[in-house]
Amino acid sequence: MFRKLLTTLAAVAVGLGIASSADAATTLKIGTLAPGDSAWGKEFKKWAKEVSDDTNGELTLDFQWNVRPATKC
Repeated sequence: MFRKLLTTLAAVAVGLGIASSADAATTLKIGTLAPGDSAWGKEFKKWAKEVSDDTNGELTLDFQWNVRPATKC
């Protein structure tokens, strides 16, 4: 009897934990070697906007761009 009650309470606790975390938006961080101002960077930005629009902001893509080193003259 005690074991059954404990199992039921554990299942309810897990269910409540999952339900509360399902409401949060998710950010997916993606590292790329492409600079943000390159042709690939522009496509990645379009892709991130489309994903955010399609999911109503529930999923956002956060690209970590490559930084071009300063050139020495």
